[in-house]
Amino acid sequence: TVSPLSALSGVRLAPFASVSELTDGAALLDLETSKYFTLNDTALFIWNAVQKPVPVSVLCSAIQDAYDVPAEQCQSDVIEVVTQMKARHLVDVT
Repeated sequence: TVSPLSALSGVRLAPFASVSELTDGAALLDLETSKYFTLNDTALFIWNAVQKPVPVSVLCSAIQDAYDVPAEQCQSDVIEVVTQMKARHLVDVT
């Protein structure tokens, strides 16, 4: 069974994805499945922030510093994005 993500969950990149930044986000290629994904600016911010393992709480702090977003909404949004990335095997969660 998979435990839910929390502010204490650690997030890191999966090793088989490649990203190309665009003017309004990025295109991400899963090298194992050859599937492309698009990342909006916030998802790209998260992607760039997890180059090394980082807790969700640290991601939220960085996003709050960069964007004007309340802490509770930020945590909810980050957990949603990371959950979607994890479901697509683009990040690992500890």
